[in-house]
Amino acid sequence: MSNATMLSLQPPFSAEEYSVRLASVQQSMVKEQLDILIITEPENIYYMTGYQTVGAPEVQALMVAKDGNMYFLTRKLEVTNAYRSNLKDKVEVYADYESGIHKLCSVLLQNSPDAKVAGLEFKSRRLTSEQRHLLETTLPYSFVDCSNLIPRLRLIKSRAEIAIMKRAAEICTSGVKAGLASKVHMTESQIAGNVYKAMCDQGGEYPAYPPFICAGRNGCIGHYTGSGHTTLREGEVLFLEIGGCFERYHAAMMRTCFVGTKLPSVLAKVEAAILKAMETASALLKPGAIAKDVDKAARQVLEEVPGAMSLRSGYSIGIGFYTDWGEAEHFRMDPGSLQVLEENMVLHLIPWVQLPEFGGVGISDTVIVTASGAKSLFQECAPRKIALIPPSERRPFGPEESSRVRRVLNLEATPLERI
Repeated sequence: MSNATMLSLQPPFSAEEYSVRLASVQQSMVKEQLDILIITEPENIYYMTGYQTVGAPEVQALMVAKDGNMYFLTRKLEVTNAYRSNLKDKVEVYADYESGIHKLCSVLLQNSPDAKVAGLEFKSRRLTSEQRHLLETTLPYSFVDCSNLIPRLRLIKSRAEIAIMKRAAEICTSGVKAGLASKVHMTESQIAGNVYKAMCDQGGEYPAYPPFICAGRNGCIGHYTGSGHTTLREGEVLFLEIGGCFERYHAAMMRTCFVGTKLPSVLAKVEAAILKAMETASALLKPGAIAKDVDKAARQVLEEVPGAMSLRSGYSIGIGFYTDWGEAEHFRMDPGSLQVLEENMVLHLIPWVQLPEFGGVGISDTVIVTASGAKSLFQECAPRKIALIPPSERRPFGPEESSRVRRVLNLEATPLERI
């Protein structure tokens, strides 16, 4: 790709949108009495600039001065990614043979020599304790923990962000529909492949989490990521949790299938309870509501059915890079959360149940908090019910299939035993 082509790429939002974000950060910096803010979390860098790369394990940092001036440091290989951002010529680089953290100290001293108080993301997953120690002992700054400064702003989505997340929801819907079209005897990997293809065909990007495709009791395994030899069998549940991604923003949905001609009574009862919990929570998702109160209302409904509910009934969702599409560390609904809901928060609402004899059962939605309650982000949503997958006779092994193949596939084992 030529430099001219790269220069033609545009960040995902308008200059006005980024100006509003910068102004909000400056206001927060004034409250914290900061001279400089050092940002190392990729999601926060992306929020402020549109810059993205999967090369984040290397040192990279965005600096915001109190006067609004921004400058950025990244590895030389990654500098081309700055062409699709609002950074342009505000980028400093270091070579592979140089120390990124020492270069960061040098850049800060050169560009902000008069700074006295610096905000730093103490909870950053991209800055090691050794690197933070070097910053604190090398630079003549007093450091303040600003781990939540930008995430607080990210919780309230703008109209432009919501528009992009609606596009992510369309992509998610395509993936969910592909998952619902699964057939008995398909492997979890085959189902995941169909989900990926459907979302990519709609212009989807790689999601921060893989699709969670869980056959049978594998749905009771936390964040289970599937296998190439576990197959979907008659009488089993297929649990799907899928996140569509567009411009690094996500929308997610859980759906559940059952391989059979009729739902067992326990699944029918759980389905009804989950839908009632969704309706109950959705009605309460208004500005001013306390997160734990909404969670309690949903949890009380699900206590009427067997199984264990998730530790939380919802969480903020948005920007994500290969670790999480959620923003749960900044806002979640659980029994202990005293956080207050605000208009235009976007949440993944997930009252779901784990049944030991079947697996995970979930019917979720990504919703916007409005004055009248939750509003779904999905224009076209997969039906809120447990779908039925037609059963079929197991195809017997032919004489050409050896016992070794039988052991590898282990089709006669229970789902948990196949792991």
